[in-house]
Amino acid sequence: MITADDIYDYLACPHRVYLNAHENPEKRRPLAQFLDLLFRRGVLHEERILGKLEYSRPVGFTLEERFKGTVELMQSGAQLISQGVLIAGDEHGVPDLLRKVDTGPKLGEYSYIPIDIKSGKGYESGSTSIVKSTYGIQLAFYARLLEAVQGVYPQQAIVINIDGDEIAFDPRGFEAPSRRTAWSNRFRQRKRSEQ
Repeated sequence: MITADDIYDYLACPHRVYLNAHENPEKRRPLAQFLDLLFRRGVLHEERILGKLEYSRPVGFTLEERFKGTVELMQSGAQLISQGVLIAGDEHGVPDLLRKVDTGPKLGEYSYIPIDIKSGKGYESGSTSIVKSTYGIQLAFYARLLEAVQGVYPQQAIVINIDGDEIAFDPRGFEAPSRRTAWSNRFRQRKRSEQ
């Protein structure tokens, strides 16, 4: 299965995906202190944001069980879903939040948009208007999975940044890198050949 993390890792370093899948985890170096600090900071930020919200969360032990629970929450019209699992073919993703919005033919008069909580500012370096590309690609990936589940591509995705601000953007602007382009086809072929 291909995940949003796989895409993120592949964009950073194609070898990382292979090593994540095949290297003995005991051979991995521990995170550098700075990276560990950033990771913990991100977890605390996400907990802070979620602590202010009322949301539903799918239950289950497997991805498939949690996917089924996510779809049931969507069909029941839950306003906010935390850690919902989205599966389409051989791809899956777990956005931090799914928010109910008006419109959407398959689920009734509403659909869902993906939201991710990030411990950064959310913008490309030196910008206050251009969403960070890695965030945009990840949320466009979630948007594509949502389209497969709900029958409509989300017109909006949101990053909740370190300040708690919501940065809304159209995920279609990041769609091409997250679609099955040449790099993702090579990634799939490599993954299949290694199994």
